[in-house]
Amino acid sequence: MTSMSYLLAEQVLVDCYKANRNLAKEIIRQGCVQSVNKGVLVYVQGGSTDTITFLLDGVMGFHHTDTRDSGLFHNVIYPGFLLNEIQFFLGGTSPLDIRTATKCCVLTMSFKGVDKLIAKSLEFNQMLNHSMARKQKLLSEFFHLGSERQPHRKVYQAIKILGNFNRNLVANVSIFALASLLNMSRNTVGAAIRDLLMKQAIEKVPSGYKVTSRFVIEDIKQTERLPLAAHKHIDYCGVVGSLN
Repeated sequence: MTSMSYLLAEQVLVDCYKANRNLAKEIIRQGCVQSVNKGVLVYVQGGSTDTITFLLDGVMGFHHTDTRDSGLFHNVIYPGFLLNEIQFFLGGTSPLDIRTATKCCVLTMSFKGVDKLIAKSLEFNQMLNHSMARKQKLLSEFFHLGSERQPHRKVYQAIKILGNFNRNLVANVSIFALASLLNMSRNTVGAAIRDLLMKQAIEKVPSGYKVTSRFVIEDIKQTERLPLAAHKHIDYCGVVGSLN
């Protein structure tokens, strides 16, 4: 490992995975930091695994082979989300295909290494719990979106939720991906996106969409109004990363 990759790994473990410096150094000693090219399948649905993965840099996407959008990956896994800690605790195979959406830097650790750290580090146990809690929060927030009937609010909240789990507050999604995630038509999502952009509730960035810092309290449509509470930013590192 180069000195640059070591420093990157340590800093991301501290910033995004909430490790202290000593724990970050121990994770690096137990694991292996490596670069992964864009488009590589890191985990295959139904495949067995004996490692957990820390995404340190880049974006990954997940895909379930039974979905109707064959080949569509949802690129919502950011630094700060562990991959496969649930499989470590509960066993079983990988529930999703996980692929790199950009060139990524990752740290992998064998289940044996995980066992060693769990046995001697309360902070590492807390890190694993924190990762699983963040995934539960993300899934819970998307579950509650299912009851939202106003498409503009639904799309806005989805972008906000995904952005809050990324360090730069950007939701790395396309209209197609949002439509699939929200079980909405692409035309409906596209119309909502255009209106939200026009009203400056969101902005388009190279990798996706981002909720603006403005308090948008004007009508999105004549009968729709974004609640002020929807614009509070919660500072989280990372997403989905990984939905395991």
